[in-house]
Amino acid sequence: MTKIFFLFMLFNVFCANAQNVTTGYVMDSQTHEILIGANVIDTSANQGVFTNQYGYFSIQINSDAALLNVSHLGYATTTISTNGNEHITVLMNRQELHIDEIVVHSRRRTSDIGMNTISSVEIKNIPSPTGETDLLRVVQLLPGVKSGFEGNSNLFVRGGTHDQNLILLDDVVLYNVTHFGNIISVFNTDAINDVTLIKGAFPSRYGGRLSSVLDVRMRDGNKEKIQGSIGIGLLSTKGMLEGPIEKHKSSYMFSFRHNTFPIFKLFFDNGLSYRYYDANIKLNRKMSERDYLYISFYAGRDKMTLGTEKGLMSQYQNEMFWGNVSGAVRWNHRLSQKLFVNTIAAYTNYFYNTQLDAKTTQPESVTRHDFKSAIRDLSVKSNIDFHVSNANKIQFGGGVINHHFTPGRSNIFQTNSSVVKTDTVIAYQNTQAIKTFLYAENQLKTGIIGFNAGVRFSNFSTQKKNHFSIEPRISGNITLWKRTILSAAFTAMTQHIHLLGYSGVGLPSDFFVSSDARVAPQKSRQYSFNITDPIFAGFELTFEGYYKTMINLIAFKPGTDFGVSSGLWQDKIETDGTGIAKGIEIMLRKTSGTLTGWVNATFSQSERKFANLNNGEFFPCKYDRRVEFNFLVLYAFSEKFSFSATWVFGSGSPVTLPSLAYASLEDNAVIFSYEGVNTSRMRSYHRLDVGLLYKSETKRGKLNEWNFSIINVYNRKNPYYYYMQRSHGENAYKLYQQSLFGFFPSVSYTFRF
Repeated sequence: MTKIFFLFMLFNVFCANAQNVTTGYVMDSQTHEILIGANVIDTSANQGVFTNQYGYFSIQINSDAALLNVSHLGYATTTISTNGNEHITVLMNRQELHIDEIVVHSRRRTSDIGMNTISSVEIKNIPSPTGETDLLRVVQLLPGVKSGFEGNSNLFVRGGTHDQNLILLDDVVLYNVTHFGNIISVFNTDAINDVTLIKGAFPSRYGGRLSSVLDVRMRDGNKEKIQGSIGIGLLSTKGMLEGPIEKHKSSYMFSFRHNTFPIFKLFFDNGLSYRYYDANIKLNRKMSERDYLYISFYAGRDKMTLGTEKGLMSQYQNEMFWGNVSGAVRWNHRLSQKLFVNTIAAYTNYFYNTQLDAKTTQPESVTRHDFKSAIRDLSVKSNIDFHVSNANKIQFGGGVINHHFTPGRSNIFQTNSSVVKTDTVIAYQNTQAIKTFLYAENQLKTGIIGFNAGVRFSNFSTQKKNHFSIEPRISGNITLWKRTILSAAFTAMTQHIHLLGYSGVGLPSDFFVSSDARVAPQKSRQYSFNITDPIFAGFELTFEGYYKTMINLIAFKPGTDFGVSSGLWQDKIETDGTGIAKGIEIMLRKTSGTLTGWVNATFSQSERKFANLNNGEFFPCKYDRRVEFNFLVLYAFSEKFSFSATWVFGSGSPVTLPSLAYASLEDNAVIFSYEGVNTSRMRSYHRLDVGLLYKSETKRGKLNEWNFSIINVYNRKNPYYYYMQRSHGENAYKLYQQSLFGFFPSVSYTFRF
């Protein structure tokens, strides 16, 4: 099968005709920033291509002169004449994006089952119910994507956990993408250019995760003039500044965000102190007509402190901090009219540290307990686009990743009045792994039929153990009656990194561990199909189904935790787990008029099975919501005022609750008895949020934006978690619910200059 695939690609290469080829970049005329996914069409042949993730296109024309129509959402269509065999820059003029245009827009490619693309222009035109636009909140409104629990901005896609999502920021992996309690994401929308979510037909250039790919592209920065914005809201204060280093050739972009007010004290104990920040920096330079150089950097950190008041006989202070640091150098090179090369060297580091200080005065003693966990990557990869023809593009490449895992390391330091000091270090074994990969894929579109066939090879080497995998990918579509598109896909995925952790109130507790001689990599196989039909003008209906199997899943053994102690972390987990996820996703979208929006429904099931859990029987996954509805409406009163409303419904999530509680006569403790895993369900989740966005422009062209919003309009008490408690004077334990957000108004202000 693999040999046939490569022979087919070589056949396409040698059969490529000798047409004239025009290459170029599509850019914003005001800022000279690249435009991703712009449509470039040869009007004489009625054939077209899209710009890639770096704004680049290569189109073959049939004559010595042709007219190219270039279009992109939010921009006026531009017509360019070309004689072929030349490199051009297409500058597009912005036009006011009215609310009657599509909000979350899927750019139709060769085979794009389960693919949604969101531009920064679209995100910012959605008034946010949280007072600040959040990328992951927008993604959660798409079918097949679950948010988990109240206040959770993690993504749970098609029966997968949040670590099974490959999240990229300018081609660099981010392992943690949420701030405190998963309430908001780390993505500052002012720094975002384009976002693509893939949850169905995975192209071979992506790998390493089972459930989805979220590819986020940062803005390059304005090459023409200095501009920026300053915003303040209840969640954060943020700023963005961009401008040219050398006009037309190089630019910078800097953004920063920091939490403004201690509003988290409204939801948690007043003894809590919390801070977070994130920052983005990007530099780019046009080295020549063939070469572009980019440097990008991201840093984000959360810090939370809990403690007692000073002066007490017994005091403690618990400090926790976690975050990401990443950076990349990227080189785009046009090797020829048909070959485009992108090479990246990247670094990323996720860390989670805690420090607990306990002090007593009678007797005098001091104890400090430090815990550290981290994962650090160094990588180099290269991707090559070969434009065989307008209908055929081959992509291939490969790379090397050096993973360094620190699963857990504890340092305990004690002193007392007798001047006795102890310093103890307990740690799981650090692991280093080398991952190498190669991929190739062929995209072909002929008439009404299109397909994408590819394969990915990878080898994960650690502790003298090699995990080699072959991942075939194929998807295709056919257009019927000139408008209805039928698509189908099969994908095989492999994941060598595992996540262990707990979900506590506001604590991330994510610990990444490596596949090794005892723990095999996770694998999945997904079958999906799609029917898309513009049922009548201004409306589009999408029906999609999937069936996914997963093997080599892991889970904690009952009664264990990840705190460092004697033994190996491998002894604390169940391995060889299997999973099944299946579902149907339906989306009806209105794309034009002053009233736009969508309604979607997801009917799904996700189950797990381990030999030593739940008597070896299948049980519901933690995020197995069988039914979900999302409703979004946007209404434009005028160019200045727009209104939004979102309503979300989800059936109850699985939860493990005790069936019996009894007292132990030996130590007067209470012991809970459980009948199985996830045998109960939380209350259903639903919430209505509304927002009003007001824009006003000054005489000097500066823009004022006010965002007024209300979270949970009808004050629904959705469950955040459950707990058992016995009231004073009673013997029976009762189940109680902790809620997070009730009725909550919010306002934010942004000044753009």
